[in-house]
Amino acid sequence: TAASEELSDVPLYYLLPDICHTLNCQMPPMSSIKAALMNAGYRTSAQHKEPNAIKTDAPNHVLWDIMRAWVKEHPIVDNSKNRQK
Repeated sequence: TAASEELSDVPLYYLLPDICHTLNCQMPPMSSIKAALMNAGYRTSAQHKEPNAIKTDAPNHVLWDIMRAWVKEHPIVDNSKNRQK
């Protein structure tokens, strides 16, 4: 089950949509974030109640660095200028 595969020694989780809202970017695939964290040497799992949550033993700055790299590769499009017309 999802709960049995969850990292039990990691008490907190990150909601990917909330992080993307803060950065004003589109949400990357969860598999991409998990792969980046695992390639950096950290453990990851899903959170059993939140499908868009990720649990990891990575420090905060590592996750934010990964998200900054995502934004750099997928620039934020400012559509507000088009809406004002």
